[in-house]
Amino acid sequence: RIAWKGANVDIPSPALHDGKLFLVSQSGIGTVVTSRDGKTLVTGRLEGRTGKVYASPLIAAGRMYVVSRKRGTFVYSADEKLRLLHRNELDDESVFNGSPAVDGPRLFLRSDKFLYCLATRGV
Repeated sequence: RIAWKGANVDIPSPALHDGKLFLVSQSGIGTVVTSRDGKTLVTGRLEGRTGKVYASPLIAAGRMYVVSRKRGTFVYSADEKLRLLHRNELDDESVFNGSPAVDGPRLFLRSDKFLYCLATRGV
């Protein structure tokens, strides 16, 4: 039995948080739908000019992390507002297609050249 279906078909997989699915299209459109019935709560272009996105979003500590192929990592509020909170870039020419992972205070990013572990000082 199919409970519901939606038309948002793209490369990144959705992230589930607090009864909501957070979807990001490869062209940088953010969508939030309810997981129970698929009702769209918000959809629109994400702030910050993400460029192409192939990686699936990650939600941790109430924030949604979106890794752009060439323009860095964007951090949004994990709610219907999808407010841009931070943007981070690494100083190399790598292409990021892999989805991020988190382990406590550490964020892992994989590019076509390197695996990065990002953490606050002292971790």
